[in-house]
Amino acid sequence: MVRPAILSRFCDEKEIYEIGKHYRSCVPAEGQKEKLKQLLLTNEYGKKIASSDDPAISEWIEEKVSNDFESGKIVMIDGWVLSVTEARQCALLSITTKQ
Repeated sequence: MVRPAILSRFCDEKEIYEIGKHYRSCVPAEGQKEKLKQLLLTNEYGKKIASSDDPAISEWIEEKVSNDFESGKIVMIDGWVLSVTEARQCALLSITTKQ
């Protein structure tokens, strides 16, 4: 849930960490670990997925990323065009990883 799959193909963990820090500074209301987990595990209709089902979470996140791009829920951070879900993943990584 923490590592954005597509972005990880282009960026190392340090860059993802920096993107996450930047996102948290731009969106302070989403700057807490539990808030980010809640947002990542809940879809736009309020449906939640269990945080213990790793394969299902991966599929869930991929679908959320795709839906974000389709619906225009994107942000630009440090020159990267990201879905809001990817940005939240980066933010969560920046909280859970020490750099």
